[in-house]
Amino acid sequence: MPTPSDVTRSPSAQSAYRWLRKTYLDFPVGFESKRRIKDALFRPVAFFWPDAGFLREWQAKRRFEQRRMSLGPRGAAIYGGEDELKLLEMLFHWKDLLDQNDEQVHDQLIPLLQHQLRSTHLTKAGSPEVSIVIPCFGKVNYTLACLESLIHQETTCHFEILLADDHPTDLGLITAATRLGCQHLRYHSNSTNLGFTRNVNLAAQRARGELLVVLNNDTYCHPLWLEMLVSTYRRLAGSGPVGAIGSKVLHSSLAVQESGCLMEPGPRPHPLGRGAHAFDPRYSFLREVDFVSACSLLVNRAEFLACGGFDERFSPGYFEDPDLCERLRQRGLPSYVQPTSILLHEEGVSFGKDGYEKVVAEKAALYQQLHPSPSSSLPSFANRPRLLFIDAYLPMPDKGSGSVDAMAYLEHFLRLGFQPIVYAHHHNNYFETYTQDLESRGIEVLQDNFQGLEASLRKRSEEIQMVFISRFYQMDHFLPLIERHLGHAKLIYNTVDLHFLREGREAHLADNASVDWLEELKSKELSYIRSADASIVISSYEHDLLQKLLPEVKSVHHIPQFRPYLGTTHGHGERSGFLFIGSAHQPNVDALRFFQDAIHPLLAERLPDYRLAVIGKELQESLQESLSAPQDHALLGNPHIHFLGYVEDVSPLFDRSLAMVVPLRYGSGIKGKVVQAIQHALPCVTTSIGAEGLDLPAQSSVLVADDPEAIVDGLQALSQDPRLWADTSARAEGIFQQRFSQGIFEARLDKLMGQIGARGALIPRARPSAAAARGGGPAGAG
Repeated sequence: MPTPSDVTRSPSAQSAYRWLRKTYLDFPVGFESKRRIKDALFRPVAFFWPDAGFLREWQAKRRFEQRRMSLGPRGAAIYGGEDELKLLEMLFHWKDLLDQNDEQVHDQLIPLLQHQLRSTHLTKAGSPEVSIVIPCFGKVNYTLACLESLIHQETTCHFEILLADDHPTDLGLITAATRLGCQHLRYHSNSTNLGFTRNVNLAAQRARGELLVVLNNDTYCHPLWLEMLVSTYRRLAGSGPVGAIGSKVLHSSLAVQESGCLMEPGPRPHPLGRGAHAFDPRYSFLREVDFVSACSLLVNRAEFLACGGFDERFSPGYFEDPDLCERLRQRGLPSYVQPTSILLHEEGVSFGKDGYEKVVAEKAALYQQLHPSPSSSLPSFANRPRLLFIDAYLPMPDKGSGSVDAMAYLEHFLRLGFQPIVYAHHHNNYFETYTQDLESRGIEVLQDNFQGLEASLRKRSEEIQMVFISRFYQMDHFLPLIERHLGHAKLIYNTVDLHFLREGREAHLADNASVDWLEELKSKELSYIRSADASIVISSYEHDLLQKLLPEVKSVHHIPQFRPYLGTTHGHGERSGFLFIGSAHQPNVDALRFFQDAIHPLLAERLPDYRLAVIGKELQESLQESLSAPQDHALLGNPHIHFLGYVEDVSPLFDRSLAMVVPLRYGSGIKGKVVQAIQHALPCVTTSIGAEGLDLPAQSSVLVADDPEAIVDGLQALSQDPRLWADTSARAEGIFQQRFSQGIFEARLDKLMGQIGARGALIPRARPSAAAARGGGPAGAG
C-alpha cells in the first residue's frame, strides 16, 4: 500500500488515501488473497511508473519469489524470508562438501581451508575468550566441513578450536590437522578411545577460554551461531546466574530437530519443536529449558569443571547433557535455548546407531537413579503471565524513535516477569533482523503465515492476561478482536501521540474548512482512552489536555521517553553544520519544506557556507517520489542540504554537528529527534511544536523559536559564539536526567502496573464495546 507521503496533502487526496488504506486493511479475505489482489493492481502501475516508491517493497518480494523458486522445491513455502534462503544455500553447500571422497577432501577442501584460515583471527595472537571443543571419531569430511563453517563465523569474540580425536588409528584427521595447523586450531589424539564424555572432559582441561562450547563434528554452523550463543550468555549473566545455553538444531531437511529440551517422567527427553518448520515462531525465542543437547552447548568453563564436567558414568554417551544441566540447576544455574543460534546436524553420525536402543535404556536408568525427582523449567515458563503487545510495525530501533520506546517497554515487561508476545499489524510475517532481534531476547513474535492473530487468540486466550496496544489505528482495528477473545485481560493503550491533535493542526495549517471527519476522529480516540484500563501519553502537554477533556478518567499516565544519556566530548571547534533526522512522517516532510521556503534564504545570507545534513532514507524518498515533487525541486537541489539516507550509526553526526534544527509546524506527542539531541548534548533549535510536552526550563539546551528570523538568530549565534554553544550544551545532562532517565520511566510504568493490578489477580472489568467506542464521547475543536 502507498504511504501518506506518496500522495499529495490536499483534503481530497487525504480522504482518498484514508479510504483506500482502510478498505485494504479491512477487506474480508486472507493474506494470500490480498497479496494476489495487490499483484494484479501493481503490475500495470509498475509498467507505467516503474520507479514509484510504494512499489519497491512489492518489487523486492517478487525478486525474492524468483530466487526462492530457484532454490527451493516448486510451490514450497519460505516462511523465514532471506534467512531461510540462506539456510538452503548453507545446506546445499554442506552436502556438496560431504559428497567429496577422502581423496577430494585432501586435494580440494584442505587447500581451501588453508586459504580461508589466513583471513581469520584463528591465526592471530591473543588469548581466546571461547574454546570450541569438537570431539571426533573418524568421519574426517564431516569434521572439515564443520571447521569450514567455523572459519566463516561473524563474531567479535576471539575463539580457539580444539579437535579432540578419539580414533587414533585413523590417520585422516591428524594429516588434515597437521596441514591446517595454526595458533588457535589445536589437535589432540587420545591414545585410546575414551568415549564422548571422557574425551570432552579431557579437552575441557586443555581449553584456555572463559567459555566452553561443545560441538558435534557432524554439524554445519550458521555464521551467527557463535555470536548469538556468546552474546546471550553475556547478557543473561549480567542480570543473573546462567548454566548452559544451547542452539536450535535443524535436521538436514531443515525441520527442527530440537529447540531446547524438556525432561518428561520416565525419564523421556522431549525435544521442543521436533519436526516443526525451522522458523516456526513457537520454537524461535529464547526461553529456559530443562536441558540443551551437547550437540551444541555453551557453558562457563570454570562452572563445568567445578561440577566435574560430564558424568563419565554416562560414557560413551546419551543422557550426559540432561545430567549436566540438572546438576547446574541444582547449583542455581538455569539452562536456556537460544534459537537464533542455528546449526545443521546430521543426527547419529558422530555417535553411530549400533546398539542405540540398548545404550539409551541403560543411560535412562542411570539418570533416573541419580535424579529421582529432577527439577523442571516448565512450571516457571508456563506460569509466566503472557502479555500481547500490538503495534503497527515490529520495533526497528535503528530507524525510529517510536521503536526505541517500544523496545524499552518490552525490555521492562521482561524484567517484570511477563512473557511478551508481539504482533505487528504491517510486519505480520517474518521480518529479517528485527524478528530475530526480538526472539533472541525471549520475545515471541506471532506471524500470520504460521497462524493468524485471531486463530492464535482463540487457542491461547486464557494464558494472555494483558494487552498493550500502541497507536490509534491499531486500537481502532484490533479492539473488536480483543473484546471477543480477551475480555478478561487488562488493556493498556499507548497513544504514542494524540491523533486528533496532530491531524487537527495539519488541517488548520492547510486551511481545511471541513472538520467533520476530525470531530469523529476525536470522539473515537477519546472513547478508546475511556475504554482502556490505563492509557499512556509521552507528552505532558497531552496529559494536561486529556485531564481537561476527560476529567472523569483517572487512568491516563504520563510516561516520558527513556534513553541512556550519552553526552559528548567534542567541543565547538571540532564541529560544523546542522543536522535534521526523521522518517517519512508527514510533519517531517512539511518541516523541510518550511526550512527551504522560509529559513534557508535568511540562513544562506548570514552563513553563506552553512550545511544541513538530513538523515532518513524514507524521508528523502518521499520527497523524490511524491506527486507534489515539482514544489520540492528546489529543496532537493539545494547545495547546502545533503541527504544522507539511512545511517546505521548516527552518533558521529551528532558529535560533529553544531546544532540540531527541528522546524516542525505541526505534530503531537514528544519529538524523538529533540530528545536525541539532548541525549547527545547537542544544542537544538526548534519550534514550540518541537518542544511541546518536554517541560523544558527557560534556560536549556533547546532554543525555542517559531519565527524564521528567530530560528536563524539561534543557529547563527550557536555557530559563531563558542562560549554560548558550550553553555547551551552543558545544560543537556541535567535536563535529560530529570526527564528521560531509566529510573523515571520505570517508576512511572511500575506505578501504572500497580494501579491496574497487573502483578496480582487480574479481575475482568467491563469496558465500552467497540460499537459504543465508535459512537459517543465529547467532541471539541481539534
